[in-house]
Amino acid sequence: MPDSMPGWRRLAFVIFLLAYFIFFTYDGLNVHFAVDDIGNMAHYYRGGPLALALSQFTLWHGDYRPMGGLFYLPILNFAGLNPVPYQVALLLILLANVFLVYRFTRLLGGGELAAGLAALVACYHAGLHNLYYNAAFVYDALCCFFYLAALVYYLRIRQAGRLPAARQTVLFLLLYLCALNSKEMAVTLPLMILIYEWIYHRPASAAADRKSTRLNSSHL
Repeated sequence: MPDSMPGWRRLAFVIFLLAYFIFFTYDGLNVHFAVDDIGNMAHYYRGGPLALALSQFTLWHGDYRPMGGLFYLPILNFAGLNPVPYQVALLLILLANVFLVYRFTRLLGGGELAAGLAALVACYHAGLHNLYYNAAFVYDALCCFFYLAALVYYLRIRQAGRLPAARQTVLFLLLYLCALNSKEMAVTLPLMILIYEWIYHRPASAAADRKSTRLNSSHL
C-alpha cells in the first residue's frame, strides 16, 4: 500500500470526511444550554478578564480549568446567551481535532489509508455524543486539541532527527500548559512522550545490546 495518494483522491477524501462530520453533527446547532454552561460562564465572568489571563499561568492557585474561560467569555461578549455560536465554536474545535489525529497518525509512520481511517473514526462516535451536543464538554475538546497539537509539534521535530531547541521547548511547554488548563487528564502527556521515545528513538547501543543478547540466546 503506497504511503501517499494522488492529490485529487486526497481532496475527495477530505470532502468526504467534512461531509461525514457535518452530517452527524450539524443538528448540534439546535441544542440549548445545559445548566453547566450557565454556571461555567458565571464562574469566569465573576473573576474578570485580568484574573482569567493570570490564571492561565498560575497552576498552583488551582483555578478551575481556566482555558474554558477563553472559550466562553469572548463568545459571551459578542453573542450573549445565544447558544449557536458556542456550538459552532465547539464543532470547529472538534473538526480541528480530526485533522490533528490524521497528522499524528502520519507522524507515527502510518500511511495515507491508516491516517484517513483514524480521522474517520475521530469524526464522530455515537458513544461520545455529549461532545457534539453539549458545549459544557468543551474542556475535553480543548484538552484533546492542545494535547494532540503538542504531540504533533514534538513528533515533527523528532522525525526531522533533531531534539527540540530552547524556543521549540518553550512552545511545546506552552501547548502542554494550555492542555493542562483545559482538563486535568493532560497530565499524562509527559508519559506519552516517554513511551514514544522508547518505541521510536531508543539509543542505538541499547538496541545493539538486545540484538547481541538474542543472537547469543539462539546459539545456546
